[in-house]
Formats: sequence, structure tokens, C-alpha cells
Amino acid sequence: MIKYIIKRLLQLIPVMFLISIIIFSIIVLTPGEPIGANMDPRATAEQKQAERERLGLNDPIHVRYGIWITNVLQLDFGKSTIYNKPVEEVIVPYIINSLKLNVFVFLFTYLLAIPLGIYVAVHKDGLFDRFVTVTSYVGVSFPTFFVGLVLIFLFSIKLDWTPVSGMVTAGAHYEGVKSFMDVLHHMFLPALTLIIVSLPRYIRYVRMNMLNSINQDYVRTARAKGLSERKVIYSHAFRNSLISIVTLLGFEIPLLFSGAAVLETVFNWPGIGRIMLDSVFNRDYNLMMATLVFFALLTLIGNLFADICYAVVDPRIKVD
Repeated sequence: MIKYIIKRLLQLIPVMFLISIIIFSIIVLTPGEPIGANMDPRATAEQKQAERERLGLNDPIHVRYGIWITNVLQLDFGKSTIYNKPVEEVIVPYIINSLKLNVFVFLFTYLLAIPLGIYVAVHKDGLFDRFVTVTSYVGVSFPTFFVGLVLIFLFSIKLDWTPVSGMVTAGAHYEGVKSFMDVLHHMFLPALTLIIVSLPRYIRYVRMNMLNSINQDYVRTARAKGLSERKVIYSHAFRNSLISIVTLLGFEIPLLFSGAAVLETVFNWPGIGRIMLDSVFNRDYNLMMATLVFFALLTLIGNLFADICYAVVDPRIKVD
């Protein structure tokens, strides 16, 4: 298994190299440039040309990519034109903030979705199954930002239970447990929004795979042998359903981060998705490259994680 992981990690290097070329080319060929973000609006054409020369924007695209990848290999991701400091100093705190939100949502959603999905599969066409079916259709019908705005109206404006936006209380400077509870208080609404939107969909996915497993011959055989229903469901049907569930799990890791970009903007949550949008709107090439490469790397790691989980849940799958 360790040899397989090392082999897959080494395979990521040329893939990431190719992805970085594609992303860099698309960004550079897109109309617009970062000139003007940090310049005096009254700057003359000569001053703008000098700034363009300083940033290397007049160089051919392959030269610009060569300079960028050489610097990245030395852990220098360039300077952000929005924040006027090195990209690595900008991006790391935002990644940590997104992790705080998305890890909580990811764990809570799966811990709820798996037992509830099994329950509605075992009790197919029951009252709760029909309720989940209706709510899943409702959940996918409304965009995430709309659900977030509705929750802000209910919990923050009408009931005054939660903050409208942000990650910490402005000017409070809490420490220790108070700081942790303050972040949880601010996290409640964006986390609840993501859970409301994604939970019914996950339950339906687990339900569908459980129903496929329950109708297989090996499950009928297990029941014919006199095994208890609990053992049939959890030891036979659910274990085989796990193969499909871990596939979804691997793909959902990057989607959680990229999909929360709009939500982070709605709740003013200082996450990686929000600064990615800021970098796009302000043509901050270095910051845009760093965030997009981060999402690409996250996707590859998610696929690797899913492959490793395959081998864990299904001994028939061999890795070498």
C-alpha cells in the first residue's frame, strides 16, 4: 500500500505540471490585465507601460510561465497585487479558515447521511423516505446563496441569534475557549446552509446504493442462511455500498472548497473560495494561479484518497 501511495504521488507531478500550463495559458489569454490595481488612476500611458514591463506582461507566454514555474519550485508564488504581499502569506490563513468550515460540514454531513440513508433504504416508501425525497428535490432546486440569505433573514435579522457575517466578533479579541466558541457562533449559519443543501442529496445517494445492494442475490442468500437482519444490512449490504460512497467522498473534497466560494462571499467568511473570486475580479494573476492550482491539487488528492479507500473497503481490489 505504501509503495502504491508513493507511486501515485509521483504520478501527480507531471499531471500537476500539465494542469499548471493549462491554467496559466487560460489566465494569460483571458482579456484584461492586472495593470491599474495598485496604480494611481491618473497614471500616464508611459507609467502604465513601465509597470507592465516591471511585471513581465510584455514577455512571451512561455517565458512568463518559465519564470513562474521556476519561482514556484523555490516556493515563491509571486506577489499579490490586491494585498501587496507574497501570495503564500495571503493564501495560507484563508485555506485554514476554509478547512475549519468545510471539515466540520463534511464530517457532520456524512455522519448524518450514512445512517439516515440506510434507514430510508430499509424503510423504503415510508413516511421519512418520502420526506427525504421531497426535501432533496427542494434542496437541489434552490441555489446555495439563496438558502444562506433566507437563513440570515430568519436567524440573524428576525431572531437575532447569530451574527450576519464574518468569522469573529469585531473588536472582541477573545482568547482560548471564548475565541473557539466565537468562531463556532459565526460558523453556525454558513455550516447550516451547506448541510441543508447537501445532506438530502447525500442521503438519496446512500439510499440508492443501499437499495441496489439489498436486492442482490448475496443479500438474499445471507437472509436464507438465517442471519439477523441487522447483520445482513450492515455486514453485507452496507459494506458493498461503501465502494460507491467512497467514490463520492473522494470527489466531494475539492467540491466542498470550490463550491463554498459563493457562500463565503455571502457570509463574508475569509476563505480560499472568496479570495479566488477576488483574484479573478481584480486580475491578480499570481493569486489566481495559486488558488486554482490549489483546487486542482485538491481534486487529485481526493481521487487518490478514494482509490486508497477502495482497497480498504473492498479486499478484491489490489493495489501495487
